[in-house]
Amino acid sequence: MGRVTTLLVLVCLLAACASPAPEPGASDSSVPAETTLGPATTAGTTTVATTVPSETAPTVGPEGYREITIDLGRGIERQGRIYGTGDVGVVLAHMGRPGDSQRDWAEFARELADRGYRVLTFDHDNQFVWRVVLAGADLLRAEGVENVIAAGASIGAMGALRAAEEPGNGLIGVVWLAGVKAGSGYAFMEADVGAVACPVFFASGTGDEYGAAEDAEDLAAIAPNAELLLVESDLHGTDILAEGGPVADELREAMFGFIDRVAAEPGEPCG
Repeated sequence: MGRVTTLLVLVCLLAACASPAPEPGASDSSVPAETTLGPATTAGTTTVATTVPSETAPTVGPEGYREITIDLGRGIERQGRIYGTGDVGVVLAHMGRPGDSQRDWAEFARELADRGYRVLTFDHDNQFVWRVVLAGADLLRAEGVENVIAAGASIGAMGALRAAEEPGNGLIGVVWLAGVKAGSGYAFMEADVGAVACPVFFASGTGDEYGAAEDAEDLAAIAPNAELLLVESDLHGTDILAEGGPVADELREAMFGFIDRVAAEPGEPCG
């Protein structure tokens, strides 16, 4: 009998170990219900908790940013950075491949800070990205920022646009760089994208291996207030900016121009 019991235990343990892991991004819908996320500010119907390191004067390091923590409740936290002290905020969400991180936006974030913006970046593991975008926007508002633009690359772009679809999100614009219409737990439907009232800037390299150029064109045709830029590149997302050169400059200046225009004359919020 002892051998039978032991074998049963071993079979159960092996079955548990063999359970498939969720695909990157597929667990976005498993975030605890908003009403259980604890004390928080509110972005529309999404309740999020945000914290900064202390109530004393923030410490800015030699790289031009200060470290912050974004607390989504239930022990879910994301580490981030804030650059600059401007009155208009920009949240930047990075791509989702192994090795991608908020560092990929560092140069762009510093340039935005030099242009007068307050910029928040954060690290993620492809989980809860759109909720972290909303939480980051709330954190910036808690510091006195009135208007916030959401931006991202690849899955970060998808998180930014998904945040803009959330009712009452308060965002005033979106920058979408090399996202795709469906994948990693996201699926952008015509009715939802068509309801995003704020300006949305769609961009990609023409030869993007994930089909981001075609998806950018499709979504730009749906969004009511869209701009579209396709640059001659086979690279993906922020890799275009990192490469440097004329194409990177074209993309960077177009993104800066869009952000400047939206910040100067904010119109109807995204949702």
